[in-house]
Amino acid sequence: MGIVELLGLAGSVSLISGWRLYLTVFVTGLAMRLQWISLPENLQMLDALANPWVLAISALGAVAEFFADKILWLDSIWDTIHTAIRPLGGALLALAVVDAGDPVWQVVVFLLGGGAALMSHSAKSAPAPSSTPVRNRSATRWSQPARTSQRADCSSSPSPIRSLRWSSPQ
Repeated sequence: MGIVELLGLAGSVSLISGWRLYLTVFVTGLAMRLQWISLPENLQMLDALANPWVLAISALGAVAEFFADKILWLDSIWDTIHTAIRPLGGALLALAVVDAGDPVWQVVVFLLGGGAALMSHSAKSAPAPSSTPVRNRSATRWSQPARTSQRADCSSSPSPIRSLRWSSPQ
């Protein structure tokens, strides 16, 4: 693998681990364990991900993360704690991809991998725009009593499914 491929792999792994660290480690380790992918000689350091203990712990973490995302207050606590864990994990995974003999590339890839993981983690854990004001505005509009100038008249519709027609008061 050339330097471009290594940097692409390091960047991909760190970006994905910023979003789902445990699932990234589990799927990568499982793919190596089942020999779906074969690693080049310079990436044999990643064989540690195929260890049964690493697979079990990462699977447990992935399941815990899945359920933590479903509970609002627990998701906030989980994301707060993982603001340090995910970027560090992404940086270490990116570091495992590059050549261990060149300290300059180690530092560069560690910083870029951690930054990429932090960026994707921040995008994932940022609060979503709330639709509550829109929902509340429409709910109050429909919950108010009907105006006296308009009322529904459904009595004269010939079909079994009555259509709603608006008529003015007599």
